[in-house]
Amino acid sequence: MFMERLDKILASQGVGSRKEAGLLIRRGLVEVNGAAVSRPEEKADPERDAISVAGKPLRFQRHLYLMMNKPAGVVSASRDSREKTVVDLVPEALFRRDLFPAGRLDRDTTGLLILTDDGDFAHRMLSPKKHVYKLYEATVDGPVGTSEIEKFEAGAPYACRQSLPQPAAALPLRPWWKSGKENTTRLKKCFWRWEEGCFV
Repeated sequence: MFMERLDKILASQGVGSRKEAGLLIRRGLVEVNGAAVSRPEEKADPERDAISVAGKPLRFQRHLYLMMNKPAGVVSASRDSREKTVVDLVPEALFRRDLFPAGRLDRDTTGLLILTDDGDFAHRMLSPKKHVYKLYEATVDGPVGTSEIEKFEAGAPYACRQSLPQPAAALPLRPWWKSGKENTTRLKKCFWRWEEGCFV
């Protein structure tokens, strides 16, 4: 049995902030196992007790995992004072205050991005020691051939040092990926490493 404050439970499920959850409780709109509760500090077991808010059952989830097809023009962040973020795109019914992207795609890059409030899961996804590979499809200027693939695997010069993108590889497109696009390839990469002031 894992007992938690009722206002904390409600806030974790996106019902509102702790303060807003407390107001709902004080107004008698929250019930635990059929009995109205009036104190926000009252404790309950969210995985065993039946909790309802304004007559609607609370379906408790310890953590939330969302798969997003990230559009271009949005930054991979929880909040940004100037740009729209991926968290801003989450529908209100799924929103949680602690959501963040587990990884990142550049502002104009599209594709799969996982949003969660589970820090341990994100660490397992992103830690270099876990060797979780990502697959990217990249469209570049000009055709992608053997010469270009060899140059990519040899590394790219940065202002601070020569960077080797290993473990990484440029992969040939499978027939059903090609669609006549000679300037498109797939990139398989495990992680970006930060060394001496630049990404590797």
